[in-house]
Amino acid sequence: MMASPPVHIEWVAPAGCPSHEEILGVVERILGSSALQSAVDARVTVTQDEGGFHAEVTVTASGATSTRSLNGESCRAVGDAAALVVALAANPAASAEDAVPASPAPAHPPSIEPVASAPNPERRRTAFLDASFFVDLGSLPSTGFGGELGVGWNPLHLDVEIVAAFLASQRATLASIPSQGADLRFARVGARACYELFDARLDVGPCLGGGVEWIAATGFGSPPDLPANAMGRLVVGSFGGRAIGRLSSHVVLRLIVEASVPSTRPTFEVDGGGQVFRMSAVSVLGTAGAEAHF
Repeated sequence: MMASPPVHIEWVAPAGCPSHEEILGVVERILGSSALQSAVDARVTVTQDEGGFHAEVTVTASGATSTRSLNGESCRAVGDAAALVVALAANPAASAEDAVPASPAPAHPPSIEPVASAPNPERRRTAFLDASFFVDLGSLPSTGFGGELGVGWNPLHLDVEIVAAFLASQRATLASIPSQGADLRFARVGARACYELFDARLDVGPCLGGGVEWIAATGFGSPPDLPANAMGRLVVGSFGGRAIGRLSSHVVLRLIVEASVPSTRPTFEVDGGGQVFRMSAVSVLGTAGAEAHF
């Protein structure tokens, strides 16, 4: 049986960084044909933020464990530096100047264990709160404007949230008697799930949702002096799309456009006067706002 290689590296890095094979080649070139003086077990974790790339290198050799932090403007720079740290732990006499691309492989070549790339560094925080400007066409007599608040969870490729929305009050009147009608108020509570196609800083994807809506009508102008009021409650389903832009791991801008289909279409009437308003068969909803991740 062949003995295990004396150098073992676990490599974790964002997409776009040097591959496992490239880091392996750097370590091999630095070691060249030098005799390895110590078995090495190393883990290299690379992250990225606004300041550049950072590598945490933990090396165990000759029974001792040490950790070093490396910084650089590129993932290649911190990867090469990490490879040098590992090579020096295996053979302190090695140096970057000893790297010769054509040199033969060492007697015990280093091995690099394949590890899945780290997630997009801009999306490590999965729980969030959101606030959006809300526009609705179809639920009230004219285009409605209001707000939406929500709380959600955003793991890899998925965004799930519970939301509550409201619209500013609108007035609807009888066509034949403009002095009679109702003041209408709208509220909605529901859930929405969106799929992120690319898990990237700029992303798009489809959405499905549903919820319960309330439309309250307060009548005016009809006898007796206290007009009757009414409340419409209905279940709705929605589908649409979502586009986002991640400004950082904490802040995400978003735009959502959906079509909402009600289970029923409530009708509001004035006794003896006729219909004041009937909800549309399909409403178009739009929200534009931001998510705060933590």
